[in-house]
Amino acid sequence: MPLVPRSALLCLCLAIPASAAVIPGATIDGPSPDIVRMGDLDVAPDGTAAAVYLKKDATVDHVFVARFDGTTWSAPARVDTGATAPATNPFVAVASGGRTVVTWVEGTAANKAKSAIAPAAGQPFQLVPITATGADIGVRVDMNEAGIAYAAVSSQAVGNRDVSAYRLVGTVWTQVKTDDLVPTAVLDAAAANDTGDSGSQGRPDIGVTPDGNAAIAFVGSPNVGETHIYARRIDGLVAHTASKADDLTTLGGAPAVLATTNDMVNLDVESSSRVWIAFRQSFTYGASNRPRIIIRPLDGATLGTPQNPDGLGATPTEGAENPDIAVNASGLGLLGTPRQLTNEAWGGTLTAGVWSTAGRLDAAPASTSTPRPIVAIGDDGTGLVAWTYAPGGTGTSEIRARVRLAGGTFGAPVTLSDTALGSVVSGDPTIATGVDKSGRGMVGWAQGPPTAVRIVIARTDGPPLTPVVTPPATVPPVVTPPPPPNDPPGPPANLSRLAVTPRAFRALTTGGPLAASGGTLVSFTLAQSARVTVSVERPRVGRTVRGRCVAPRPKNLSAARCTRWVRVGTRLGISGANGVNTLHLSGRAAGRKLPPGSYRLVVQPVGQPAVRRAFMIIP
Repeated sequence: MPLVPRSALLCLCLAIPASAAVIPGATIDGPSPDIVRMGDLDVAPDGTAAAVYLKKDATVDHVFVARFDGTTWSAPARVDTGATAPATNPFVAVASGGRTVVTWVEGTAANKAKSAIAPAAGQPFQLVPITATGADIGVRVDMNEAGIAYAAVSSQAVGNRDVSAYRLVGTVWTQVKTDDLVPTAVLDAAAANDTGDSGSQGRPDIGVTPDGNAAIAFVGSPNVGETHIYARRIDGLVAHTASKADDLTTLGGAPAVLATTNDMVNLDVESSSRVWIAFRQSFTYGASNRPRIIIRPLDGATLGTPQNPDGLGATPTEGAENPDIAVNASGLGLLGTPRQLTNEAWGGTLTAGVWSTAGRLDAAPASTSTPRPIVAIGDDGTGLVAWTYAPGGTGTSEIRARVRLAGGTFGAPVTLSDTALGSVVSGDPTIATGVDKSGRGMVGWAQGPPTAVRIVIARTDGPPLTPVVTPPATVPPVVTPPPPPNDPPGPPANLSRLAVTPRAFRALTTGGPLAASGGTLVSFTLAQSARVTVSVERPRVGRTVRGRCVAPRPKNLSAARCTRWVRVGTRLGISGANGVNTLHLSGRAAGRKLPPGSYRLVVQPVGQPAVRRAFMIIP
């Protein structure tokens, strides 16, 4: 949730190209003594985003959200309206079109997992409880591009903790149950296990696949002082058998510590069939146990081969922890992980199913506290990694980042925070990141002394690097609009200004592919009258064969994954007039509504190249 993010990875001497600069942070709330800490940040494929954080209202911690519509940040708003009990554990997920789901735990005694749902950009939030019980201690949310969300909930009524999951369609949460002979809503690997938590060591993670299903990974304890990593596939409202992920018995000859603490699980979705799971597992080296980073795929319901990209070597003198991974639909990924003793930030990359060590992210000297690098990656392979740097003593802690371009080049570390505003406010998490499908990223954090804390958001892309400037408290931040993520970069001479307004809409219940009104408005300009074809395409998983993305076949399943676009319904022919042309797209094909998800409109004058625009069908 979303993935990410939800992660550098090469040589520190590489200069960052001007075309992918990091723009220092802008204040979206504050300075204020009431801001407590950053909660979470999510960026949708279309560039809409939301940041959630804790802020006091009448001396009580509550959930506040600011939303980004692709151009500017909204004024912050409290979403746990009416609540008198404090809120904890806020997270957020955003889908294209601005659909936003915020989750948190409300209360200190009879705790309940709550949510606030905004159906689209500019629409108000609706409060919707996730659970009806009063024993929740943590909640994590993720959502796919079609707006289907899942939440992983940790609870503790009496005795052991448990993990459960809920599926959101529209504004209705429904509890997931196991596929056991007697289905149960508790997803623990065994009923006696102590499972889940609210902090980073034991918090479950959940990811929603493009087809509207999910995978959940969690930490479970069968015995005191012993924890393991488990994963389940979820199809709709059915959770399949839990698989133990930390079953690697040796690593480079070093034996695994079988009765120890394996934890810090993190996952991200590559495709409907593949999810990646990262975690910390301990191995014995002489007289010492060292935690290592293990990453493995969950293909369908089957765990794949474990991989170890932490770069510690065969005889490590320290361990690695807190892995954070981000993977895109093309199978490219990033890893961020801090070293346990030296506090160095290290990373890795994923290409064609293989995770590789990519070296140290930060520059010497290392931080005096754990840097916790957090990563994100876009559909085009552009990504970012951000971490906390603490100089020690009376020095001011900072947020630093590096950008990964789509071609694989990484820029040098850049300081995002303005030290004149004070140190970064630590939390769990301290930093949140997100990247849209075109590689435009954001980094969020809280910063400042207790009397003047700010919520700050920086972004990656735009003009060359500019000096960090302290934003005046009385001047609202201005965010430069990003370019639209459409192709080709320049339309042919005879067709221009193709637009789909709004980009996210609900399919009409009746009619053909074109409508007299409703749906979404398509407009374009022709330099001269021409016959024009109009069609709709939907993304499908493919395999790269001889430079082309083709349908998967048994003989090409080992080839690199790619995204192929397949036409939905028929290609329509219309007579285009000189000047502005408009039509209404209904969101229907072959006599039925298009399922929620990502699509693109293809408009082509006869004898000229096609022009495409992305759009989204929402539930």
